[in-house]
Amino acid sequence: MTTRRRVIFLAFGVAVLATALVVSVHGDWRRHSLSAENAFFDGNYVYAEKQFLAAAAKAEAFGPEDPRLAGALTDLGSFYYFVGRYREAEKLIKRALTIEQVVHGDRHPNVAASMFDLANVYAADSRLGEARSVAERALAIQTRSLGIDDSALVDGLDIYANVLEKDGRIAEAAAARRRARAISLGLATPPDRRPEVPNRALLR
Repeated sequence: MTTRRRVIFLAFGVAVLATALVVSVHGDWRRHSLSAENAFFDGNYVYAEKQFLAAAAKAEAFGPEDPRLAGALTDLGSFYYFVGRYREAEKLIKRALTIEQVVHGDRHPNVAASMFDLANVYAADSRLGEARSVAERALAIQTRSLGIDDSALVDGLDIYANVLEKDGRIAEAAAARRRARAISLGLATPPDRRPEVPNRALLR
């Protein structure tokens, strides 16, 4: 075998090995994620946490800016939010948010989704000013990127309404829920009756 053929053969072998490693890591990450979800819905939170942690650890191998890592971090953060470990949840969701911003830019719906996750954590931790600010910016991003009557706004408006209710802003919360209901029913909002989008200046 000539030197050139050896080099080509070696390069091919390295490529095959790298591909096999990626496939293996992807399979392990997916397996841990599914095990975590199943354990969570079965109420086995101890095992669910172990599997969420394992999935996040495997996802690190995809690279620091891979969307799969953002998803694994969000899953683990959401789990900690559910069990009341808010500071741990905040750290993970903030990291997922950073990845989404790097991958998609600051005005993408995925970024808004991570912001709403963070708003939920802040609200549960009684940090209502921070929760409202983040939810308002998330809603502004969604509205600007998707349109004022897109069905994807419904969940965001519900989260925003929950934050407002906890903060004692009952009338504003009711308005947000009415808007969410109108969108979910497919009722177009006349331009002259459309509510002002919160913190729109943040997007300029």
